Amino acid sequence: MSSSLCTALFVMSLAPGLVRAQAVPSANEGKSETPAGSHLIEISAGLLSAGRSTVAVSGTGVNAEASGRGVLGSIRYAYWVDDDLAFQVTAGFLNADAGVYVSGTGATVRSATVVPLLIGVKYQPFEFGSFSDLRPYAYGSLGPYLGYEAGVEAGWPTQTGTRWESALGVRLAAGLDLSLSHLFTLGFQLGYMGMTDFENPIGGERNYSGPEFSLSLGLMIGS
Repeated sequence: MSSSLCTALFVMSLAPGLVRAQAVPSANEGKSETPAGSHLIEISAGLLSAGRSTVAVSGTGVNAEASGRGVLGSIRYAYWVDDDLAFQVTAGFLNADAGVYVSGTGATVRSATVVPLLIGVKYQPFEFGSFSDLRPYAYGSLGPYLGYEAGVEAGWPTQTGTRWESALGVRLAAGLDLSLSHLFTLGFQLGYMGMTDFENPIGGERNYSGPEFSLSLGLMIGS
């Protein structure tokens, strides 16, 4: 039997096994590529709702008010306890308000912001179809929302004052992470922030619950 015929028979004997190997999906297909023990540091910015500005003139003076309620931002730290699950700590800010009130006796300047401090989990079990770098996730967290308001009343004498309020809040979201490289991720997120009322208004409102959209940039460490 010639050597070429022997080679052909050997290749033919291996063919069924090669076909079966290609037909059976990898055990890791569709699984997360974020290994347990990895860390993620992420910054995000987004919108909660439209801002507003008003000017009112009356017999007692002029009131000018501008609200930045539409802007929110945060910094997050996540630790992956499993390939699919991470614990996450978030510190953020929203609703920077500013107001100026002028009357015959002087002027008052007021500013306010709300700072959520949240602890939650991020569940990210699989890749999105054949796009191995695009992964959907679900996220939930809870914690205190701290409201801060400061005011300066110019007059004689000038008076200043600050005030803190706190409320309990939650944040639920769904999103997509895109791997830009081995170290960096880009995130897209839609969510809802809900909270109980402040005892007294912060920036003119007691409650800042509502839907939000944000973009994020993350740095993976130990992946």
